[in-house]
Amino acid sequence: MQALDKALNIVHLKNHEVNTIKWDTAIANAVNGMPYAYSWYLDIVHPEWEALVADDYSYVMPLTCNKKLAISYLFQPLFTQQLGVFSTEELSPNLIELMLDAIPKKYRFIEINLNTFNKLDRYLHYSNPRLTYQMDLVQNYPKLHEKYSYNARRNLRKSEKNGLYGVEGMSAHELINFYKENIGSDSIKHKPEDYDTLKRLIISAIRFRVGYTYGVYDKNNTLLSAAFYLHTHGKTILLILVSSKEGKTLGAGFYLVDKYIKINAEKNIVLDFEGSMLPGVARFYAGFGAKPYKYPSVKINNLPFPFRFLKK
Repeated sequence: MQALDKALNIVHLKNHEVNTIKWDTAIANAVNGMPYAYSWYLDIVHPEWEALVADDYSYVMPLTCNKKLAISYLFQPLFTQQLGVFSTEELSPNLIELMLDAIPKKYRFIEINLNTFNKLDRYLHYSNPRLTYQMDLVQNYPKLHEKYSYNARRNLRKSEKNGLYGVEGMSAHELINFYKENIGSDSIKHKPEDYDTLKRLIISAIRFRVGYTYGVYDKNNTLLSAAFYLHTHGKTILLILVSSKEGKTLGAGFYLVDKYIKINAEKNIVLDFEGSMLPGVARFYAGFGAKPYKYPSVKINNLPFPFRFLKK
């Protein structure tokens, strides 16, 4: 353990040095807490994570680190849209950047996402804005439905005409198999171990009562669309949404999202669609009245020559 900033008392902790009880309490009470930052979630997506901790866990920042060709670097793990600095206190750009300054210099390459509460000043030239789409469900369902696009309403009518229905609580095994079979057309390429990571996330989230699954079926009980939601801090994150070819034709994905909105209307919940930078996916989310919110993606390349030019 090494003190890195006397004013804030920032320390860099190895994984075994992190007090997970204090860590998870900090995330649970943070104004910008997210499920991705809990120790159990980080243990699944990247067991070797380290941390920056300031003022006895008043400010925390996970460091998802790795090493390749003897070069240490930070990266954004799969199934983890945003990380960055979390705190129960107000987060200023100066504080965020003091934490970034405290990242050990041994990490020669950094490519990480912060969160929507992490604003930057000095580090702006190292960052690019990324988008997530969110909608507040506090209004009643008719008011929310008024904001749907013509395309969303058309697909909902199609799903109702074809008698689709939804069921909560499909097994992690069934969802993973359906995901494997239908994700190929969505330009996401996964390694075999990625599916194991996702399965463990689903099982753990359900066990901790912060996650649940949902499936949409046709009249013949054929699965057409499936989703995995995470819910903490008054926000529901749509981590996984996948539809079969037939499901896309019948508007099953639209039915699935609309069902969640209908059930949770008039609740103090924000639905976070977790993306996307892909225009077609962004249009789908915006079609429900969701609005874009920016979060910074930070990239710092201090690799030695010639690696610096190979990793742009």
